[in-house]
Amino acid sequence: MARRPSKRVPRYREIAQILRSELAGEVYSLGGLFPKELDLCERFSVSWFTIRNAIGTIVKAFEPAAIYVQTLKTVEGFKRCPAGPILDVSEMIELQADVELAGGFDLEEGTRTARLGGL
Repeated sequence: MARRPSKRVPRYREIAQILRSELAGEVYSLGGLFPKELDLCERFSVSWFTIRNAIGTIVKAFEPAAIYVQTLKTVEGFKRCPAGPILDVSEMIELQADVELAGGFDLEEGTRTARLGGL
């Protein structure tokens, strides 16, 4: 007789869900300390490995699925961007195009330009 697969949720996923709920419920303050792994081991009566898997599950849930990069060669191209997306410019670096930069963006060497970074 074949064994049926267990529908039991792994313990690390149960713990991850509990911790996620506590984070959402602001049990832990923003910028505050999260409990130590060994304290969580004692609290849930599990191994350090199980706690690490639970925390890893939470961290992966907050990682972006993909990173999008768009390179614009001219200010006119930037102006033509759709109005919908919002770019929160967190840095602007003024540059003078060297040989490599000038070649990559069809600029003349020595042209003043800027590099914007943000979300």
